[in-house]
Amino acid sequence: MASNFADVFEGAKKARAEGRFGEAEQRYREALTISPDNADVLLHLGIVLGILERHEEALAVLSRGIANAPDYIDLHIAVARIKGWMGRLDEAEADINYILSIDPGNTAALELRRQQAAYRDQDEDRIWRLDIGYDQSRFNRVSRKDWHEANIQITVGSKQTQGHLRAERSRRFGETDTYVRTGAAHRLNGDLGGYINLGATPAASFLPRWKVETGADYRLRDGGDFLGPTIIKLDLAQKNYASGDIRNIDPGLQQYLFNGRTWLTGRWINTYDLTPSKRLPGWSLRADWQALDSLRLFGGIASAAETESGASVTTLSRYAGAILDVTSGLGLNFAFTRDNRKAAYIRDVFSGGLSLRF
Repeated sequence: MASNFADVFEGAKKARAEGRFGEAEQRYREALTISPDNADVLLHLGIVLGILERHEEALAVLSRGIANAPDYIDLHIAVARIKGWMGRLDEAEADINYILSIDPGNTAALELRRQQAAYRDQDEDRIWRLDIGYDQSRFNRVSRKDWHEANIQITVGSKQTQGHLRAERSRRFGETDTYVRTGAAHRLNGDLGGYINLGATPAASFLPRWKVETGADYRLRDGGDFLGPTIIKLDLAQKNYASGDIRNIDPGLQQYLFNGRTWLTGRWINTYDLTPSKRLPGWSLRADWQALDSLRLFGGIASAAETESGASVTTLSRYAGAILDVTSGLGLNFAFTRDNRKAAYIRDVFSGGLSLRF
């Protein structure tokens, strides 16, 4: 068994050195079946997962290695490096300080500190993204013309702080509305983040005259291989229509599974129609699966109030879709949604879009 382990481990290192990271991952995992708690294998596997941009998986593997070998400095260095790749620079700096408190002359930690200082300096100019989308809605149960909706959004900033400007143009009921929104999101640290969006529809016919959205998320626990990070969420919104205001208070929970390759998101939806002082409760459940490094599949179901022209009615929605990274700078997304609006209509929504990253 020992010689077999040595052969597998050396083969994995050779595949990594030659840039065959997928094969390297498979071989490292094979080595773990022979020696499950081997800190060297966990270190190398974590680094490969980081290179493949599967960062949550990488941190879970490295945390497992630290649990087995808490004094293995290279594991701590790898954790700091990957947190830096994720933009969690404050956490990475804390890890580097911990390493240097044990080994003040550690050259790898000192070099990593220098690299991350440079990364921090240029971090604010790193993200530029353009998203373009189009939806077409077709109706069953009632005779109604198709709805057509297009949107465009520009996002700039860093992994920690982002701002965006968005425009949506909707054609419904023979009329056209244009909604414009701006917003910002910021992560205070690796665990806590929040956002705020402000939008308005000039001369609105059916979209809200104005809308305010805000929310936050907090990571309760990091988790491990099977049961990964657990995140709580809270989303708040208020929309103003000619007929009155609609308010939402929606807490939620997100749970990562299977080394971060799958995650579930649940929300308790509370819609308040402020004109008649009526609360419409609802819920939603969504599942995401990172099938490939370049392909994510998702689907979900929700039963909640949908507001159309200021009127809120409980609607059962089912949807599924895919997000494909064609290249590092180009992504495509597709989705299908079926809305069953109680005692009204069934609406099929066909959605597509692209993302350009600069």
